[in-house]
Amino acid sequence: MILLLTALASSAPVGWEKGKSAHDCTVYVGPEGAAGIAPLSVECVWPEADFVELDDILGRPGDHDDVFTLIVSSTVVSEADGVLYVKQVHNSPPLDKRELVQQMGRTEEGGAVIHWWKKAATQPAVASGHVNPDKNAGRWILKENPAGGVFLTYELDYEPGGSVPAFVIRAFQGGGVLDFLGDLRAYVAAN
Repeated sequence: MILLLTALASSAPVGWEKGKSAHDCTVYVGPEGAAGIAPLSVECVWPEADFVELDDILGRPGDHDDVFTLIVSSTVVSEADGVLYVKQVHNSPPLDKRELVQQMGRTEEGGAVIHWWKKAATQPAVASGHVNPDKNAGRWILKENPAGGVFLTYELDYEPGGSVPAFVIRAFQGGGVLDFLGDLRAYVAAN
């Protein structure tokens, strides 16, 4: 039964290619967009994770700099109609730091909890040496696993802006995103 549930949770989206796996997660790379960058979907099966705890962690974006090593700072700057506006600085060497304000929210749909984000329409000037990414949108999808734990999907549609070599983008799509998910899993295990 567990193998069947795992297989159902980790089937590639149609037209996407299966990538690397680590931390009980598998990366799927979608077709390239207009900017030549592919979106990602990462599917994880974490039998030890607590659904309520994971929902709480993802629902506190002002604390995400404590969870993810890629996020240097994460500050809630305002809230309107249940949507948080969160200023974040991301650090992924050798790139310049990326800085932006994102809209973030939480919804429930068909038994799943979705924590979503997208780049806010209005962006303040960034700090010297930082770059405002062209696009940053995605969502975390949490589903309870009847066998225990959580099915977690991480979806990302991101364009870093500035001048970024293709090999750096491929490196993140190959393993960097798995390190990002590993940060979350380690945080959940430690707390």
